[in-house]
Amino acid sequence: MSVLQTDLSIEDWSPEAGELLEFRPDAHAIAAAAAAPASDVPPSVLTRAHITRCIELRRAGRRPSPGLVLTFRLPGRLDRTALREAFRAFILRHETFRSWFAPAADNELIRHEYRSEDVAFTTVERGTFDCGDAIRAELLPDFIERSDALAWPGFVCATIDHGDRGFTVIFSVDHAHSDALSMGPAFLELRTLYTAYQQGNEPPSLTDVGSFVEFARTEHEYTGNVGPQAERVCEFVSALRSAAAEFRPVPVDLGLEHGQTAPSGQVQLALFDDTESDLFSERCAAHGGNFSSGLYAALALTELELVGYHHFTALSVYGLRNEPQYLMAQGWFVNLLPVSFEVGHKAQFSELVGTARAACDSIKPLARVPLHGVLEHARVSGPVPTPSEWRQISYADTRQILRALRLENEVSVSIMGSRNQLSGLTPFWFTRDLDHTFVAVRFPDTSAARESVTELLTHLRTVLRTIVDTGDYTATNTDDASAVADEEPNA
Repeated sequence: MSVLQTDLSIEDWSPEAGELLEFRPDAHAIAAAAAAPASDVPPSVLTRAHITRCIELRRAGRRPSPGLVLTFRLPGRLDRTALREAFRAFILRHETFRSWFAPAADNELIRHEYRSEDVAFTTVERGTFDCGDAIRAELLPDFIERSDALAWPGFVCATIDHGDRGFTVIFSVDHAHSDALSMGPAFLELRTLYTAYQQGNEPPSLTDVGSFVEFARTEHEYTGNVGPQAERVCEFVSALRSAAAEFRPVPVDLGLEHGQTAPSGQVQLALFDDTESDLFSERCAAHGGNFSSGLYAALALTELELVGYHHFTALSVYGLRNEPQYLMAQGWFVNLLPVSFEVGHKAQFSELVGTARAACDSIKPLARVPLHGVLEHARVSGPVPTPSEWRQISYADTRQILRALRLENEVSVSIMGSRNQLSGLTPFWFTRDLDHTFVAVRFPDTSAARESVTELLTHLRTVLRTIVDTGDYTATNTDDASAVADEEPNA
């Protein structure tokens, strides 16, 4: 049976035992990459923020997150040469994987790009292991230390040979070069390349993968606030300022003092099965909304009931892969868009879902204006909370991707992150797959935070399931929370 898992942590990964092999660029390629000239294309805005944060954490003696790890299990005997060449072709096809960054003056980052096709990969035998925990212990330091955007290669390519039982393909890369939604295309591309080499064929001409480097070049036209994009930047700044004026923190007790961190924990709740997901979508559409705006409205009703927030503000994690050239690209193609709408002292879902949709739709034309790149423009006229202080909401409908991946019997795919130290909440990740819809959030794993997050998400699930069962939801018991609602916004 085919399986896709997206909720694992690297620290919990326990693959089947077998022989561990790694595929590394040879010494010539590594030396040439180290001497690669500087590029005139800066990192993307999110990449720059990520790398800068990693540098700050290292200076403070803390471990940055090791990025993303993709693993997938394939049936059949391993063809080592075919997989080595598949990894080589995969890396060469994506400019971002051939890039590394060097810190410069004024907190700038300089991209260096290795542009030669003269890259050979070597096979390194790492040993045979009799349990998955031993393989994880062997690889975890590599995931942490070598998935690094400040060096090349910033990735790890490996496999576990299980003999007649198949093999597990492993790819780890720093978040500066990729994101979770890139891992689906990565699986499809690696599997296709491997099959071609295994059969002795030339790699097929896959869909144009697009360029994250060119995406970064285009993005910086917006951050300069000049030329034809200046008007859009001004509109975005105005929307951000308006949302910040109504900002209130996520109603979760983290159990931490200011500046403290704790190892991350996660709560994940199933919300609907596939049939219920379709019904929720119908409920939303009947009142002028859609699936994602229904989630926003339900969360707004939850906060109204729990703490009396009469206005909802959030940063929407908005995917930018809707342009065809980026469908198969590797990169971090997202932006954060301010979403803000009035809830009132009493509210019904049937009235609010259309309002939420209008708020989401109104900001979408400005999606290519990078929030991190225009924060200073917004702060000229007053304080704006940092992105990490806002509630962030991500909704991913992965059904099309899953169908495109064509997962076959005996094929399993995992996309993993790390339980790193946290001082606040990650985004609320809402995901709809072929079988169900669920929500997950990571947080500093204190007892107070776990209890508070669980209460919030459990109440949210009650709201959502009532909408599915009855067609509507009316927020009640708001008077008990009026003291919170009457506080001044934190902006």
